[in-house]
Amino acid sequence: MQKKTKLSSLYLPIMLVILFFIFILVERIYTNTEYYTDIENDSLSMLSDEEWKLYNASRNAKFQEKSLIVYDHYSSYSVEIKDNIKYVLGTISVKTYTKDIENIEEEDDLSKYDTIIICVQNIDEINYSFEKLERYVKNGGGLLFSVNLTNGNKLNKFYNLLGINKTNGYKKVESLKFNDNFLINSSGKSYGKHIINMELLHFELKDNVNIHISSNDDNNLPIVWDLKYGNGYVGVSNSSLFSSKNGRGLFVSLYSSIHDVFSYPVINSAVYFIDDFPSPIPNGEDKIITDEYGYNIKDFYSNVWWPTMQELTKTKGIKFSSYIIMTYEDNVNGPFNNKYFDEESRYYIKQLLATGSEMGIHGYNHQPLVINNFDHGDEINYKTWPNEKLAFDSIRSVLNYTEDIVGEGKVISYVAPSNTISEELYLKMQEEIKEIKIYATLYVGDETVLDQEFDVLDNGVVNVPRLYSGMEMSSEAEYMLLNELSYHYVFSHFMHPDDILDVERRSEKGFGYMTKTYTDLIDFVNSTKIRNHTVSSTAGAIQRYQVTSVDKEYINNKLTLNISGIYDTVYYFLKTNGKSIKNASGCKYEKIADNYYLLTIDNEKVEIELE
Repeated sequence: MQKKTKLSSLYLPIMLVILFFIFILVERIYTNTEYYTDIENDSLSMLSDEEWKLYNASRNAKFQEKSLIVYDHYSSYSVEIKDNIKYVLGTISVKTYTKDIENIEEEDDLSKYDTIIICVQNIDEINYSFEKLERYVKNGGGLLFSVNLTNGNKLNKFYNLLGINKTNGYKKVESLKFNDNFLINSSGKSYGKHIINMELLHFELKDNVNIHISSNDDNNLPIVWDLKYGNGYVGVSNSSLFSSKNGRGLFVSLYSSIHDVFSYPVINSAVYFIDDFPSPIPNGEDKIITDEYGYNIKDFYSNVWWPTMQELTKTKGIKFSSYIIMTYEDNVNGPFNNKYFDEESRYYIKQLLATGSEMGIHGYNHQPLVINNFDHGDEINYKTWPNEKLAFDSIRSVLNYTEDIVGEGKVISYVAPSNTISEELYLKMQEEIKEIKIYATLYVGDETVLDQEFDVLDNGVVNVPRLYSGMEMSSEAEYMLLNELSYHYVFSHFMHPDDILDVERRSEKGFGYMTKTYTDLIDFVNSTKIRNHTVSSTAGAIQRYQVTSVDKEYINNKLTLNISGIYDTVYYFLKTNGKSIKNASGCKYEKIADNYYLLTIDNEKVEIELE
């Protein structure tokens, strides 16, 4: 008993020590500087170079749906829409065939095509008779008019097929409104001149027509509609909305609507970029910040901006992908060793990583990666690099610095300053700096920006373009967001810490207001049930998306999907056009919006019963 008593006398100090360490651990978990989130459950690994080569080599375009695109090679407008549509069809498992109007013959066999897409404004120029096209649709084909129609001699003969009663001449259209959730959560949304600004024929339509988009004015002019015709469907976009990338979701939705049901692969990933963070914080004061918070600029960032970003990662479940700038000096000749904000940058990088977020590089400085023969335009004061060696030396310097903090092999993405990188250096950098696996510029940009697709190059490099920027979402940005959620099921956005300091990017209402609008944006994106990822996880999602494809069969309310290219799990949309899922095997499913189901698939065969 004596020995037991002595041993028990040690329990109390041991227990106190254990409790002390538990307290420290709990305290660290719940402070603003450490986050112990279940990152593994939210992350998605990229395939290694070897895995990607094998996975990509096994690609089998396993789809039989065929679409014929009719266009006029003399019209740049017709060619532009044809090219955009052809690209999109290839990503939704549809084989495409094109035919110029000069090569059309009445004897052509249309029965071998599941859909026919017309990219010609004047029906008079199409050498298929009305009777031939009507017979094609009545027998179960899908016919889609993808451009605004002109009032030719044959148009009135097509009225029934198009769902038209009569025309009321041409009207100026400078706005549109969604009458339903044609795109995900689009009902009631309206957009102005930046989306549509043109003369259109004013059609009065029959009662059996589904009008998805109308002009947002007194004319209420129909713009996008579809109808059942015999055993087939007709869809009409009486507009130029399919001529650019920002209308791709509309096209996929209209293409889906000329089917009983339709399924296609999606990315399922939301990524939030912060450009220029960390970067040197300016000294001094800003009136809007001082009036709202009473801080100088440096204190505002440490006491308001960064805690706000941290809170968003905790409360909204997002993860940032952040891109460092070492200095804002315009040195393009070297040496590239400016580390004067070293202590500050290390502090913010470690705090950022603690939230489960990810670091990438923006540049040693903010000079875009272009060499001497590049024209920035009259209003831009950037320098160009004397040669590619100096440009890459600067990239290597910031990459080495960041890897020293983050860990080797963990910094794999690059965002070009001002989203500008020449095609020449973009390709050369992939050879010279192989640690960078991901490049991000813009999805839609001007002539100085390298436009990207959400895709993987043959060498395994992944492009993750950004849709738009800022803490406030413009009407134009919202329109693109709805389209991309409905097409790729992707969200890719960037902002800057100094948005509040820039006269063009900030709101006079202050940072509190900007935080609210940014939070509202996050809430809207989260409401679609999309996955939140860092940029490397989004790249992994794009890898899986690019290889998968589907062959479909729909008979007696039963949809069979034969899926190829499954690495582990792939995601598909099922557009049901008023139907609902009764039973499903081979997948999990979730309704995310009217007519939109998200399918989670890890089996090659999926069977879905609809009602």
